[in-house]
Amino acid sequence: LPGGRILSVFEGDVLEHHVDAMVTTAPNAKLKGSKDYPKTGDSDVQGQIDEVFRERELKEGHCFITGPGHLPCKIMIHAVGPPSKYVYPQIGTEESRLLETIITLSLREANLHGLNSIAIPTVLAQQYGFLDDACVKIIVTAIVNFCKDTKYQGRSVRDIRVVDKEGKIAKIIADTFQKKTKSFKSMLISDALNETLMRFTTATGQSVVLVRGSLEEEQTNVIVNSTGEKGELKQGAVSRALLSKAGPDLQKQVTQKIGGNLLQEGRGVVTDGCNLGCTFVFHVMVYNGGINTEEQILKELVKTSLRTAQERQQKSISFPALGAGTLKHPVKMVAATMIESVIVHFKNYPNSCLKNVRFVLYPKDYETIKEFQNNFTMEKDN
Repeated sequence: LPGGRILSVFEGDVLEHHVDAMVTTAPNAKLKGSKDYPKTGDSDVQGQIDEVFRERELKEGHCFITGPGHLPCKIMIHAVGPPSKYVYPQIGTEESRLLETIITLSLREANLHGLNSIAIPTVLAQQYGFLDDACVKIIVTAIVNFCKDTKYQGRSVRDIRVVDKEGKIAKIIADTFQKKTKSFKSMLISDALNETLMRFTTATGQSVVLVRGSLEEEQTNVIVNSTGEKGELKQGAVSRALLSKAGPDLQKQVTQKIGGNLLQEGRGVVTDGCNLGCTFVFHVMVYNGGINTEEQILKELVKTSLRTAQERQQKSISFPALGAGTLKHPVKMVAATMIESVIVHFKNYPNSCLKNVRFVLYPKDYETIKEFQNNFTMEKDN
């Protein structure tokens, strides 16, 4: 896009995106207040929203900002919509002007706060009652016009994401952008946004999430990969999937970092994310029959991964079920050990910059999913 910006189109829930600025819808002042507001599931954010409703009169087309609570962002931008849904409004009407204003204001706020990424839900358009094609045209126009505006050239926001709960509008938007400008490269992900199964919050406020899906589709700061002593990424299902999406440069970096040596158990190397949706990949050697037990190695790997992410000032990290695949470690031990290690880590580092830890499990690995769910249930009950 103009100004060197990148647009990504996703299907899924905007609240699951790891971005700097997250846009959500807010009710009009003519509604009955924050009880009509779509719940974020985060009590801290909800408290901030309630405070805004007590102190201000919210008008259509305005935005207000709150902190993120435990959600995976730096700020939340709440866009005030209409008092009720209009009946199929047309492009060029006051309703379409207000919608464009909301999108532009949200992008401006991200710029003013020096932020790099923003996620905008298509529900901003749907709440006005626009038909799909009209939704697409208004969203596309607002984003392109913002990016063309010389006042915002060279500013911070670079990663603009449009998130559609159902997926239909997301696909139309991607097609529209591809036709609108030859230089635009759209990343359309239809089933890539992984499914959240469970979550709990640690005593120190970090979010721990259980995800069913593909590790290579994660949009987090750090992805942890299990590899063998030679760092050959074509061995092992998880490594192969990551390599396939990341491209051959991922293997080149691993080989260079190892430098002709062998990885020792409990150790690893760090590479760039290449074409993955992360900044770094931590490639770790889980177990090779050494003197330490499987459980000891697993604890050390989780601890080291979390500390390394902290040292690099990262906010989110995604783990597979380390050792539960090819190595066939007992899944009950793997689930309990990994979750316990995360909890212990945050007790030792309560003010950690890490705010989100995700366990991403293969959808058909039913036994592993069940064991992680059991442990998540115990933590939620505690």
